[in-house]
Amino acid sequence: MRLRDSYFPLIIRLVIAGVLLLVGMRVAYTSALLWAYPFWLFAGILIAFPLAEMLAGPFGSFFMPTERFSKPQPMYSIPESLRNKNNLDAAFAAYQKIAQDFPQEIKPYVCMIRMAFVDMNNEALAESVLAQGKFTLKQTALKEELQKDFDAIRTISRVPPTADTRHKISYRKSEV
Repeated sequence: MRLRDSYFPLIIRLVIAGVLLLVGMRVAYTSALLWAYPFWLFAGILIAFPLAEMLAGPFGSFFMPTERFSKPQPMYSIPESLRNKNNLDAAFAAYQKIAQDFPQEIKPYVCMIRMAFVDMNNEALAESVLAQGKFTLKQTALKEELQKDFDAIRTISRVPPTADTRHKISYRKSEV
């Protein structure tokens, strides 16, 4: 149990430190100032740890993140490069491995659905990936997002370009 989980130890430390400060002031007033320093030192030691933890906690999370980053993040560059090399089976298997290793990630399912529709032209495979994703994902918001992405990719992949719109966008360099 961390100190910030309960304020009771902090309150006890502050009360003891306050008493030590008052005793130190009384000693400094009645006798030599040199005898008051140990009281003030112990009071500072009692307050130092909780005060440092409270001040450094928000900034320390930048350098030492929470449990989300306790294990390595998924590497999407491997299946993406395999997909770019037109090695679709290996890319699909790599995305399945990522989905298996990181069950709460939505991106591998979206990428597999996109590959099934766009690259493989296989709607049945895309629907099976959607079912697998809905079964694996626990949060309903992620399931809804996966369904929206599935519908959007299906809609985009089913619209064939017409003769009018085919030449409006060109990826070639225009010759001047």
